[in-house]
Amino acid sequence: MKQLQCISSPENERYKLAKALTKGHGRKKYGLFIVETPVLVLDVLKGGWHIEWVALTPHFAETPKGMEIIELARERAIDVTLMKEKLMDEISTVESGGSVIAVVKQRRQSLSDIQLKERDCVFVLEDVQDPTNVGAITRIADAVGASAVIATVGTADRYNPKVLRSSAGSALHVAFVKVASMGELHRWLEENEFEVVATDPHDGECCYSHRFSERVAFLFGNEAKGLSESMRSIADLTLTIPMHGGAESLNVSHACAILAYELLRQWYYSHETADIKRRSDQPNGGE
Repeated sequence: MKQLQCISSPENERYKLAKALTKGHGRKKYGLFIVETPVLVLDVLKGGWHIEWVALTPHFAETPKGMEIIELARERAIDVTLMKEKLMDEISTVESGGSVIAVVKQRRQSLSDIQLKERDCVFVLEDVQDPTNVGAITRIADAVGASAVIATVGTADRYNPKVLRSSAGSALHVAFVKVASMGELHRWLEENEFEVVATDPHDGECCYSHRFSERVAFLFGNEAKGLSESMRSIADLTLTIPMHGGAESLNVSHACAILAYELLRQWYYSHETADIKRRSDQPNGGE
């Protein structure tokens, strides 16, 4: 194997670039982002992303997973370098320390890039600031087959390392569109015949009594303030998830999961629910 050069100084230009990309303003300035952890680096290598370079710690480079990453990068003519463990740890947001990073070019997507299906849903996030919530919601979108996550200004950056990790890589697969204009979003939802659903902890129709349309857009608001009045104004209805304990509300990603899977149940599994109810209504449980 060809000898790899090693980054050992914090004055190295690649190290300084990688360090800058851990912050939102650095990602905005350079149009790049960092992917860390072996699983996610392999994901971008296999997923057709434009990768500027890959860096591994000397120890990790000698492991089977490290050698796999090096081989895949070289097959794609991507530059590979080593980086001292201390410098890698200063870049990494992984608590246990980093072993590999890839510096990747961002993809800019617009509403017109979203490829819709006849039966589809999207999640609209208004000022959802916690990266772990944005990552979790993106993972749910991937799991239920939603076509996109649409985010307003103020929502955590898709390329934030915490979003990427908490999404378990789904942020690399699901269309993620930032919109600056409420009018643009409203027009797109209307043109594509979405039923627009706001959420509220108390003042809405029970989510289990509503029959969803063939295309649904769920609106989720800021963790503390919820949806703004202007965002509520574009909704066709408001749904509430029933709660029977003392909690005032649910975490936004938990609410997203409940609503998304109720939608999925109605679309694809309602006959199975009916069969279970019919059997339970029969004497001896239908035996």
